[in-house]
Amino acid sequence: MMLKLNFLNNNAAPETIFLSVDDHTLSPYRENMNNRSRSIHFCDRYLYKQFYGQEYLSYIFEKYCYPYLPLLNTNNSKLFYSFLTSFFKVKKLDEDSTSQFADLSYEQKIKSCKDRMQYQFPQDNKDKNLKCFNESLLQIISFCKNNNITLIGVKFPLAKNYIEVLGDKSYHADIFAKKQGVKIIDLKNIFISRDPLFTNPDHLNKMGSKEFVFQLAKKCNADNISCIVRNP
Repeated sequence: MMLKLNFLNNNAAPETIFLSVDDHTLSPYRENMNNRSRSIHFCDRYLYKQFYGQEYLSYIFEKYCYPYLPLLNTNNSKLFYSFLTSFFKVKKLDEDSTSQFADLSYEQKIKSCKDRMQYQFPQDNKDKNLKCFNESLLQIISFCKNNNITLIGVKFPLAKNYIEVLGDKSYHADIFAKKQGVKIIDLKNIFISRDPLFTNPDHLNKMGSKEFVFQLAKKCNADNISCIVRNP
């Protein structure tokens, strides 16, 4: 994330940046899903050494070799598999139609929510990396302050069943950011009775994304937040 922020600041001079501060934002599972292999394209070897503490040969391999070896890069192999399966599908789901989540029975929805919760909130080693993740978030906040960038924390919408299943589970990225003076826009409950806007318990479909952007722009205008959020 810091590599992208640095690149964005040097090449686009952003005034405002929106950052996810959802309940799972500081979860250990996200470390396994980071896109470091793609972030490396936003830096040179000097920044790479600064952020990762590794030398030139490692930079060369990770930037120019690793992304093109699917057997070594599990992220790329998954993308390749997804491409093949989608290519051979006879019937493609229309993104503008009723979402898959809305089509599920109540029991299926609850199962989907519980599976998602267990993935995002693993029972073992819950707090093992939390301090490290908090420090990374603080680094992002400090970078924005030092470069006169307005940082806005956003809690994204969740389906009603997922909110019920989650209860009070959270790694509290929003609370941590708020203590550092970050403005928080909480849209977690905004679509609580609108399952057709969701692809799964915590991701919006195309229709939901358009409505979300509209609501975010509306909230920014109401709070006099200076930024460009175009209505769809």
